[in-house]
Amino acid sequence: PGLGPEQIQLALSCAMPRSLWVPNVPGPMTAAAKLHAAIADQQNKNNTQMTTTMPEQTAAATARAGKTITGRWVKVAAVNENLLLKHLGYTRMQRAVIERVSMPIDIRVTNTSVVVTAKGIRTFHTRYPLNGDTISYPRRDGRPGHCRAHVIECKNESIVLHLDWDEPFGGENIQTYRLQQDDDGSSEAAGLLVENKITLRRQTEADEVAETRTLTSYVKFRRGR
Repeated sequence: PGLGPEQIQLALSCAMPRSLWVPNVPGPMTAAAKLHAAIADQQNKNNTQMTTTMPEQTAAATARAGKTITGRWVKVAAVNENLLLKHLGYTRMQRAVIERVSMPIDIRVTNTSVVVTAKGIRTFHTRYPLNGDTISYPRRDGRPGHCRAHVIECKNESIVLHLDWDEPFGGENIQTYRLQQDDDGSSEAAGLLVENKITLRRQTEADEVAETRTLTSYVKFRRGR
């Protein structure tokens, strides 16, 4: 759909494979189950963050100074991607094909922009200005219309983008890239979690919004080479 070039690659490559489905019976924890647990753990950390003293915050920031979101990332697990693809208009056959495809993304942060490259059969390369300017480009899925995007926030360990695209299946996405925190003291974070909070809107013939639906998906990546 009209998502950013990196996001359409996520939609086309990160639908939940059958091997990641969470079973209904006891057994070994799957990658998707681990991702669910990681998300819940991060939310708990966020809820308790306000109780952290200023010296502790400063020490934590210093310890994480060597961690950066820049680099190549490879998908390892996804939650709710299949449902999201369905609401974005992909058929069952298309979703089955998407489940079997995986493509890396490269992220680079400069003094003036966030640069995201998604490589596959086609390569999408997009530069998001850090000054908040909105960029516009044709939809990557071949549907008519354009996508508009701008940077909401860019920090050493997270990037937040806002994307908005035209009908058909028009909507917007608050897309957050966040390094996964680890407790092993390593100088480089090994995981990246991408949250897509997508609001789809259905319009009437009078071009009025008749219905909206918000869906959230998560994709976990590991560092690649």
